[in-house]
Amino acid sequence: MITFLVNSHEYYRKEVIFNHRNLFKKLKKSVLKDIGGIDSIYELYHKEWEDFLEHIDYEDNVVYPFLLGIEGEKYEKEEGYGILKNVDDYHTGLMDGLYDLKSILLKYLVCSNDLYRSNELLFAVFDFADELDIHSKIENSILLRYIK
Repeated sequence: MITFLVNSHEYYRKEVIFNHRNLFKKLKKSVLKDIGGIDSIYELYHKEWEDFLEHIDYEDNVVYPFLLGIEGEKYEKEEGYGILKNVDDYHTGLMDGLYDLKSILLKYLVCSNDLYRSNELLFAVFDFADELDIHSKIENSILLRYIK
């Protein structure tokens, strides 16, 4: 399961973020100047991505090695309470942030003169949010419960 989660993190880093950045760039080139706000939306989106990348680095470098160590009995269970709590709390905040971002995109991108590119970006963000929801459920409901 950890191999799957690490591989999905690599997919997010290498494929999803690259695709979303390209969609934003294309949309920015095509929207009218008076629509505005695309730069602000991108900054908000970029901040969410930076937080997310920091989190998956934490999972890959701290959480997963810790969980594998528990399996090998390298750690005491009490030592990991804070590590596991951080992961659970972050997932809730991440999903809230994605909900806010989706709301902003829906509110402001419908004004775009390029509906094709707007929809392409919206669908990409919505798909990513769905993928992350499933990813978080795997971590929280299966992996972390098993370890606890």
